[in-house]
Amino acid sequence: MEIKFNNSVENKKRNFSQFLKSPTFIYILILISIIILSVWIRTVNIQDLKTPDGNWSLGPDLDPFFFLRVAKEIVQYGHPLDPDMMRAAPLGAKAFWDLNVYGLVWAYQFLQLFSKNISFDFVAIIFPVFCFAMAVIFFFLLVRKLFLENLGKNKAAIVALISALLLAVIPAMLHRTVAGVPEHESPGIALFFLALYFFICAWKSEKFRNAFIFALAAGITSAAMTVTWGGFRFIFMTVALSMLIAFFFNQTKKKEKMLFFVWLISSFLMIILLGRMSITDFVLSISDTGFACFIAFILVIDLFLKKIKITEKFKKIPPALTSIIVSILIMLIPLIIFKFSYIPTLISKIIEGLVLPLGTGRISLTVAENKAPYLTDVISNFGLLLWTFFFGLILVFYESFKNLRKEKIILNSVFIIMLLGLIFTRFSESSFLNGENGISVILYLGAIVLFLFVLILKYVQAYQKQQENSLLEEFEKIDFSLIFVIAFSFWMIVSIRSGIRLFFIIGPAFIIASAFLVVKTLEYSLKNKDELQKLLWWIAFGIICLMLCLTFITYAKSTYNETKGTVPGMYERQWYEAMKWVQNNTEEKAIFAHWWDYGYWVQTLGNRPTIADGGHSVSYWNYLIGRHVLTGQNEQEALEFLYAHNTSYLLIDSSDIRKYPAYASIGSDENYDRLGSIGTFWIDEKQTQETKNKTNYIYVGGWSLDEDVVWNNTLYPAGKAGVVAVILPVTTTGQDLAFEQPQAVFIYQNKQEKIPIKYIYISGEKYEFNGGINNGLFIIPRVSETGLN
Repeated sequence: MEIKFNNSVENKKRNFSQFLKSPTFIYILILISIIILSVWIRTVNIQDLKTPDGNWSLGPDLDPFFFLRVAKEIVQYGHPLDPDMMRAAPLGAKAFWDLNVYGLVWAYQFLQLFSKNISFDFVAIIFPVFCFAMAVIFFFLLVRKLFLENLGKNKAAIVALISALLLAVIPAMLHRTVAGVPEHESPGIALFFLALYFFICAWKSEKFRNAFIFALAAGITSAAMTVTWGGFRFIFMTVALSMLIAFFFNQTKKKEKMLFFVWLISSFLMIILLGRMSITDFVLSISDTGFACFIAFILVIDLFLKKIKITEKFKKIPPALTSIIVSILIMLIPLIIFKFSYIPTLISKIIEGLVLPLGTGRISLTVAENKAPYLTDVISNFGLLLWTFFFGLILVFYESFKNLRKEKIILNSVFIIMLLGLIFTRFSESSFLNGENGISVILYLGAIVLFLFVLILKYVQAYQKQQENSLLEEFEKIDFSLIFVIAFSFWMIVSIRSGIRLFFIIGPAFIIASAFLVVKTLEYSLKNKDELQKLLWWIAFGIICLMLCLTFITYAKSTYNETKGTVPGMYERQWYEAMKWVQNNTEEKAIFAHWWDYGYWVQTLGNRPTIADGGHSVSYWNYLIGRHVLTGQNEQEALEFLYAHNTSYLLIDSSDIRKYPAYASIGSDENYDRLGSIGTFWIDEKQTQETKNKTNYIYVGGWSLDEDVVWNNTLYPAGKAGVVAVILPVTTTGQDLAFEQPQAVFIYQNKQEKIPIKYIYISGEKYEFNGGINNGLFIIPRVSETGLN
């Protein structure tokens, strides 16, 4: 026994020694270093996350204050208060909860085991950083699993490490994972990667039992995402599209179909149990779970058609294609019979979902982060990573279809055309490819249709000639992981058109393809026998490495600087002081009215109920505040609304001036009768022109016209022309000042013209001049370090 024990100890020592010398140990050390980097770079602002009186404070954001308040309620009462009387005053709103809020609670309760004096606010500060550290680990595991079959163990690990490193520093994912900003994206992105990892593990598992367990875990994690972050829809869309492609290529056998249904049914049961969706919403929500349900419907129809042997009657059409066509027809028959007029509406909704995924709702469009970006915005945010992604995704597609002989040339060509159509048809607002005009939409949708047509055609031809060659088998052998990467990337490219806020989820797709590009070009460089091709591949490898190194350095600097700046500034400190005054000088149940942006600050910092907030529990009230209070035509309009809500205080913020277009848009009727904007200009003392009795004050700025202006038979169109400066002449006679008619400097098509303005309003007095455009100049004092001017 003693000898065996000693041998066992010696074996363990030997195994441990070998492990320390293995590549796996090195990979683990590198991954730990990357995690440390991601944590450090997100916490360099912690010491500055303080209120004016020295207490811990969240960063300069809005929604996290709401999550913080609800989490504190759960700690105090054991559950969120229902109804929440701090919101939608005086009626109250339905209680809110999600896993982000409960994550804060659980983190606080866990850390209290080690320190009873730990601040809840401090826990909220560090929580997103912890979640992102977990996300880095799950992302590494996901990427490694995706490329394990195609690249092998070591190369897959290198791709995963490069991916994790870029993820740690990419600026697009910083703001919602930085210390002090406990947004739901931080736990959400960790669950996102984990759910996809479990699904890929299920697909790759050879044993039926393991596939079942991983699929169940993927379903539970996917359901957890629905009560954490809206990004859950990308799990369902990616898995469903991957499954559809694999089914079409006849890659789905009994195990694959089983794990798909286990994943979908388990997520369905969990989502219904959690109360996040109704059964109808789950089945019919075409932009997420509904699409996955449709794929499940196709699989059921396919099973039925095979049982009754209908597919055998269409020998020249692949069974999968027959099942897809029959499924679509079955779905359309009720519409054709009972509501044929809805079909064009359905088609237009699908097209709108591809062209403008976030829709055209007024409230959504007035949020800056929901602004649909152009390619110029994408380049500005991602830089060189966009181009490495572009070529990396082409290489992923090439690897998928490289065994299809001459067909791969055609398929790769149409894939590149589709990529160009998806990415470059929304170049900039001023471009003829602005993403919304006719030619842009035709090229965008046409590129998708062309690719699908050629892909289906080539597969059908391969099916019809399966007796003559093995082309059909090559389709069936395509690595599912590569299909998965392509499907994920497709939805991310479509999402580029959605809103700037989705750059957060788009970043990982860019990273995966870019990391694959590096390792694959190195592999080609080492394996190629032709000297010229070998040289070209080495040059390509060097260029790609240089691009990604520059990207890493740029990202790291940008992320570090942005983190340092993610602290309460002067504006936020003013809010802290103002809300402190509110707590000390207003009634405890005093209701505040204001533009919805500030609701969570008033509720959490001021501890006072508000009519509106960022949750839009009663969206109609946003319209009423915008129309009757902030752009009301008389005081009675405003007072009627405020009185109906038992309002005690109307809060106006200085930033409301620049937000005028937003609430004027929401407060407008169907013809946008209130829509307008207020241009702000600052005096430029360096350009002030003085003569003996006259001074020309120059105010500089930039303001795009919100309506057409015609002057001297010249049209200055709204949205294309603007004002870049205002000139205010003032004459002096002894101690008296006299204002002369001001002029606005208009610019259109690189031509400037000075146009007189009819009104001035200064120091409570209005001045009217003869002639000029029917606009006014409102002079307000500016407080600065040098005084009032």
